[in-house]
Order: sequence, then structure tokens, then C-alpha cells
Amino acid sequence: EIMEHTEGKRPLNSIDGIAYGNVKTKRRALLEDLDILEPPDRNAVDTESYLRTWKKYHGETSLHISASRGCPFHCSWCSKPVFGSSYRQRSPGCVAEEMSSLKKDYNPDTLWFNDDVFGLNIEWLDDFRKETARKNSVIPYECLCRIDVIDTERIKLMKETGCYKIWYGMESGSEKVLASMNKHFTASQVRNAAGITSEYGIKTGFFVMLGYPGETVNDIEMTRKLLTETLPDSCGISVAHPMKNTPFFIETEKNNLKARYPGIFYRIT
Repeated sequence: EIMEHTEGKRPLNSIDGIAYGNVKTKRRALLEDLDILEPPDRNAVDTESYLRTWKKYHGETSLHISASRGCPFHCSWCSKPVFGSSYRQRSPGCVAEEMSSLKKDYNPDTLWFNDDVFGLNIEWLDDFRKETARKNSVIPYECLCRIDVIDTERIKLMKETGCYKIWYGMESGSEKVLASMNKHFTASQVRNAAGITSEYGIKTGFFVMLGYPGETVNDIEMTRKLLTETLPDSCGISVAHPMKNTPFFIETEKNNLKARYPGIFYRIT
């Protein structure tokens, strides 16, 4: 559309999603058919050097891939300036085809699916299993999924397609803190997710967030207890930070909310 403008065929202000000079048009509609997008041009960067470096420091090579865009859930601290709460998936065949190309061109040891939430649609996962088998494109991968989404059927399909590790946003062991984050799951569901993930030989990673307003030492102890009960293979810990325009940010600004303790307390904890 911009090329049509440069050729004098249409005015700039007729194109959605433009902010240039004095021209600012309405937000552009999100792309629904992700399959029309070409795969990333990995030859435009020194991918081989990247793989060698990753291998040196992590003992294996790894590449990123995306099967979907967006997340339909509403965690209060999550910033979604680009995709909002949309959730759009590439077709299973399209993803499997890109994996086949990666296998042929780079043969990485692992993949990281950088989707906000992977495998949300069970029918999509089943088709993905069929497509990766048909194209012989299975590569071991890790991904991010939801505590309240995972179940035995989904785990089985993910295992068959090469999943070796699932990261979950556990965030807290305190029901009170989870509710204030708008997570919509319980500590009991965390235990269940960890249990079935381990049962099928898939590693578990938990993301934990400390310092959410209202969190007490007792809440932190609940988190510590849940971690020792579930024993995830990996754990990523962060301190709550209100990002602009999130519900968490708005609530923080409105009520002047602060973490209960100074930053050094959470680093020591």
C-alpha cells in the first residue's frame, strides 16, 4: 500500500496504521492469515555463528520459531501493546514445513517456540502431530503453556511432536496473590500440571514473580513451599514491575501501590 502511495496511486492518509509527519491514521487490523507471511530470512544474519556460540555456552544448538501470535488471557501485569488479547495460529502444516526447512538447513539440537501460549487448541495440536510425522520434521523443543490449560491429552500430543520442556507462569504459591494477578488458577492446579508434565517425561520450568503489592512474607513462604513440593527442573524469578497501560500499572497509579519490602529483600529471599 505504501508502494502504491509512492507511485502516486493513493494518498498516505488512506492507509491504516500510518504515523508519519502530520499523518496519523487508524490502527491497522491484525493479520488473520499468518500463513501468508514468509518465514524469517535467517540467512540475513550470521546464524551459523549464533549456533556455534550457543553450543559453546549451552552445550547444544537452538533456534526460535513461532506458531501463533497473541494471548487471549488477561494476567493483570502483562503488557500487550502489539497483539492485544488476540490469538491467531499458523496452520500446523505451515509450522511443520518451517521445521523441516530448519532441520535441513541448520539441524538444530532444539527449538524454542516463542509463542505466548503454545498448543492452546487441541485440534491444532493433533494436526500438528500428524504434519510433523508426515514431514519427518520433529525437533526437540521447549515452549510456554498455561497451568489451567495443560491436561493429559495435550501433554501426550506435545510429547509426540518433540516437546521436552514446558515453562509455566506459576508466579506464586499464594491463592491471594494469584487472584490479585488475575491468573485464574490455584496452587492445586500448579501441582497437577507439574505432576502430569513429569509423568510423561517432560521437564518443567516455572516462572515466579515476587513483590506483587500486598504480598507478605507468609505468601512468599507459600511460594517456596509449592516449589519444594513440585520441584521444577528450572525456575525463573522476577520482581513485579508495573508496565505502562497494563491493569497492574493503572491500579498502581490509582492507589499508589508499592511492594511491601525494598528490592534487596527480594534478592536475598
